[in-house]
Amino acid sequence: MAALRQKLNITQNMFYCSSYKLLAMITAIFLRFSLTWAIICFVTICSFSQNIPVFHITMGSRASSQYYEEEFKRIGNYKVKGNSYLLKGANVSDLFTTLGYGVNMPLVFDTYTQDVSVMKEDKKNIVTLSFEELDSFVVKVDMDKSFSQPATFVNAGKIEPGKKMYLERLATGAKFGLYKSYQAQMQRAAMDIAQTNLMEFEITSEYFYLPAGGTEFIKIKQNLSTLKKQFSSETQGLKLLANTSKENLESNLVYFFDFLNSKN
Repeated sequence: MAALRQKLNITQNMFYCSSYKLLAMITAIFLRFSLTWAIICFVTICSFSQNIPVFHITMGSRASSQYYEEEFKRIGNYKVKGNSYLLKGANVSDLFTTLGYGVNMPLVFDTYTQDVSVMKEDKKNIVTLSFEELDSFVVKVDMDKSFSQPATFVNAGKIEPGKKMYLERLATGAKFGLYKSYQAQMQRAAMDIAQTNLMEFEITSEYFYLPAGGTEFIKIKQNLSTLKKQFSSETQGLKLLANTSKENLESNLVYFFDFLNSKN
């Protein structure tokens, strides 16, 4: 824990206090942010019985504009438009590392580099956690509304060595886990009529499943042929994938793997 605190250079608004002292903060939180925020903080407090680092942030505050702007930046020989950030610092997240754990952290997630960083108090500078250090993180509240409910991300490299990306866990059970990747790709900009090496970012997603105890994520093809071949005997379950389109792909995949995990 001390190692994580030192790496993040926790000072001033980021502090240590006991879970009992934190109870005194609930009254102030209630007055300022309503009962909903008080409940969220109370649940977080009750989850830990030991001293924990807490980041004191202004809920709903916007992070530095550099994570929102879509002006061109230079990457190699290209000028790239847009940005590759899925998380931009306007969130409340917990992270779990080889150095310890941290709660209520504002995270920045660059899907092009797959770097995850903690935004500092000035809302401009960040501290990037190495891929070897970060095991997982949970986005509890996202003010940018990329996630409408808590989202858990795992370090895929901890399961499949060499796979450098963080995957959102969509479903889990005794038999299978379902995961989603977020990866920014550079593609030719639509405005690049004169072939001037202009590119733009596009964040795309792919889906993977992992058998319990497995060490390799299995990519699910868009046409679902992977699942239809692997689970050909699951006729009842495959019915859940009928009439799957781009719009309902994710929800149908969750239904399918929840069904498989529910079987004896």
